[in-house]
Amino acid sequence: MKRLVAIDFETANAMPESACAVGAIVFEDGVELDHFSTLIKPPAPYDRFDARNVQIHHITAQDVADAPGLITVWEWLRPYFKDAVFVAHNADFDMMVLARGCRVCQLPVPDLSYFCTVQLTRRMFPFLPHHRLNDCCEYMGIELDHHQALSDAQGCAQIVLNCMVLAGKTDLESFLSECLVTVKKLSEKFPTE
Repeated sequence: MKRLVAIDFETANAMPESACAVGAIVFEDGVELDHFSTLIKPPAPYDRFDARNVQIHHITAQDVADAPGLITVWEWLRPYFKDAVFVAHNADFDMMVLARGCRVCQLPVPDLSYFCTVQLTRRMFPFLPHHRLNDCCEYMGIELDHHQALSDAQGCAQIVLNCMVLAGKTDLESFLSECLVTVKKLSEKFPTE
């Protein structure tokens, strides 16, 4: 199986450039190879913390005062970009956070492939009334500390791995193809402007 990287961002406000936390976890052949999590200090002028976001993830401006900025975090994440397929729950949001963060910092948007576990769980479990991350994890018996970035990334990865086991598949690409799950390219979805 190709390397699978599950990623989750939390944001300070509604702007995708306001990433304030990230969690990522790397799997190969169903085995965890590495994980990474950090708070992020959002760049000005995107560093306003909205009460609604804080209520969701409980991260405040004080919490990130001494946190690394996006450029440092991008350098830490860069080794994960190579030879991997990324996954997130509501993946277009997380990939937009990554792409727009790169633009703000004048960094290249990584040329990576990604897919979404919302689409996957809708295909695998169409009978569920909701396909939110917490609902899917609860249905599958996956432990989750919702809106804690590393826990959300872990939950997302476990959804993929559990679905592959349920389908009796070991090859990620053929599994996604058979489930009619779209694999997108970040550089095509969010081209450099």
